[in-house]
Amino acid sequence: MTARRTGRPPVDMPKKREKEPEKIPGMDLFEAMKGRRSVRRFLKEAVPKDAILRMVAAAAEAPSAGNARNVRFLVVQDPGLLSQMRRIVDEILSRVTGKAVPPGKINYHNLFAAAPAAVCVVGSPYESSTDRHLRAKDPERHRARRFQVNPGVQSVAAAITQFLLAAHGLGYGACWMTGPLLAKPELESVLSVRPPEELLAIIALGKPDTVTPKPPREPPEEITEFR
Repeated sequence: MTARRTGRPPVDMPKKREKEPEKIPGMDLFEAMKGRRSVRRFLKEAVPKDAILRMVAAAAEAPSAGNARNVRFLVVQDPGLLSQMRRIVDEILSRVTGKAVPPGKINYHNLFAAAPAAVCVVGSPYESSTDRHLRAKDPERHRARRFQVNPGVQSVAAAITQFLLAAHGLGYGACWMTGPLLAKPELESVLSVRPPEELLAIIALGKPDTVTPKPPREPPEEITEFR
């Protein structure tokens, strides 16, 4: 059968479009990056589970070496467990410094326990094909790469960054902490973190009580070199 001529030009059928990502109401991304700062004093107001899950969802979108997605988030909100973690950190800090931590004293090692939530960031090792070749043929270079480059830890850091941006965008304050990790083995024990996973950071999270001014950042021209 011959198609009937209509005298009209052929019509290009529209191509099927991919579904656009859902747009979540909130502040502009660049506003969030510029406005985010470390918050160390929090209101007692609890952080809803749904809000934390949105932050974790943002973290899960971060780039990950080999697409390994080697990060988990243990959210501690139980006051008893937070107090236990603080006692552990204070005890180890006292042992290391030789000075007792005054009761109730908030410092850069234990402030997570004064927040409504402490998000413990757990990572697992990532080994690329490059790592496997180096481990077999150049063990010394492999050890140096694991210590200096460690793509698995870099992936976890990327996830933490996006978690912090999401927290700020949702109106919460957060502080990325590694100070508590002077008690890393003890904290891993109480949190039931088992090898090959390890505790890599704790994020203190809650509604900001006071917000200190953000230190000025260098102009981009000062920290950029074009070649």
